[in-house]
Amino acid sequence: MNTAHLLPPLLAATLLAPAHAVDTARSAADAMKAIETAIGEAPCEGDADCRVLSVGAKACGGPEAYLPWSVRYTQGATLERLADEHRALRSRQDRRDGRVSNCAVVPAPAVQCVARRCQTRPGPITR
Repeated sequence: MNTAHLLPPLLAATLLAPAHAVDTARSAADAMKAIETAIGEAPCEGDADCRVLSVGAKACGGPEAYLPWSVRYTQGATLERLADEHRALRSRQDRRDGRVSNCAVVPAPAVQCVARRCQTRPGPITR
């Protein structure tokens, strides 16, 4: 007897999805959480403290997004390692799930120190 209709939709999707899709999605999410934890609140004293990190992977190439971070708080090598791990997990997940991309280029945003926190702003990257 199929009782999947008795489960809440999200729980059913998780339980009935192929194991690799659930595990990879969770791993990519965990990698993103590690990046966000490493970045913290991105404290800064001035614009020179701020950088952007490319994260994710579009199917056609290039990052999905950019996150601001502070050189005062976070080691760049650590972030790059975490971003590489996240990028690989997202690429693997997309291939397994047959996802495609719109292939639009996501330009790197400018970054600045506002209210002692690194933040992105529209416009070309300046560093």
